[in-house]
Amino acid sequence: MVNEQANKIKIMTGENKPLVFGDIQFVENRLCEECGNEYPVYSRGGEEADICIHCDNKRVQKDMQQRYEETERQRPNKLMKEFSFVPDEIKAQSFKTFKPETPEEHEALRQVMQFVKSFPSDKTLVLAGSVGTGKTHLAYAAAREITKKGYITLFVTVPELLESIRSTFNKTGLSETDVKRVYKEADLLILDDIGAEYIKDYGNGSWAAEVIFDIVNARTTKATIFTTNLSGNDIEEHYGGIQGKRIVSRMKKNSTGIKLTGKDRRTSEW
Repeated sequence: MVNEQANKIKIMTGENKPLVFGDIQFVENRLCEECGNEYPVYSRGGEEADICIHCDNKRVQKDMQQRYEETERQRPNKLMKEFSFVPDEIKAQSFKTFKPETPEEHEALRQVMQFVKSFPSDKTLVLAGSVGTGKTHLAYAAAREITKKGYITLFVTVPELLESIRSTFNKTGLSETDVKRVYKEADLLILDDIGAEYIKDYGNGSWAAEVIFDIVNARTTKATIFTTNLSGNDIEEHYGGIQGKRIVSRMKKNSTGIKLTGKDRRTSEW
């Protein structure tokens, strides 16, 4: 009712004199052929501004919505570009380029592909095995496919993750908390080579261990993929004391362990 009354309002002047604002003059109210609403028409210097404010507002709103939707579509790619650190050697890898040679490798490929198929989920995969057995290859292949679905997927080696957070100490704009939040909230986070980074104990604990626990703990209800050359006991020892036990405990929650065996693919041509 209020809108109907507003549409009927006409701008009037006493004694039928034209309404003038400086050099802008009100001409008349006209009926819009597109939306059926009345709108005021003004002239300036003899030229009329004949624009339906109702239709113009709708066009502005539509344009803003389209810009927002486009920004949201680009957000996964932007975040992946800014906060992922993908080694050049695996950027071209996919499920198709993974060539399983053993029953264990066939099963590993099947499980990772099933993880992608059932995404989104709160499942965790732990890909463990010796150097060069295809853990990073499979993890990145999963990241590629899930990113194609429009999800925010971050792939980062643990040393690079720690460096991206440490770099905030000398920068303005993003704080340590801001960067950690990105890794905590991604739809899928792949932590490659967990346990491979250097750990320095300052007597009262390791900063790196605290950061890893903070992120891993925040992701117990979000999809995560870990790759590692270490066993659970080795990871506990690497991070030390209670912090190591807590990290491994969070990694195991709602997780599937996948063991990759076989030759080192990086040196297979030697």
